[in-house]
Amino acid sequence: MFEAAYVEQATSYDQIEEIRVEGTWCLGTCPRYIASIQPDDNYLFCGLKFTRLNGPQTGVLPEHSFQALIETLRDNDFLSRNSVEYGG
Repeated sequence: MFEAAYVEQATSYDQIEEIRVEGTWCLGTCPRYIASIQPDDNYLFCGLKFTRLNGPQTGVLPEHSFQALIETLRDNDFLSRNSVEYGG
């Protein structure tokens, strides 16, 4: 399975308007999904294949979740990359 995290068109952490993670294909039953979180801590999860929940699911994460993710991105110098992919 490959997962990719995207923060598009941002040159500083203050410009990030969405964080999106995608679980993509593999040769077996790896889950395929798209998950995104907004600055107001609202999220969208869309299960595409081999997920417990299929289709779009929305909700609100605990307060300051988006900001905590931004801090993690900053601590790991994420903006120096266009995207990050992990193979498993």
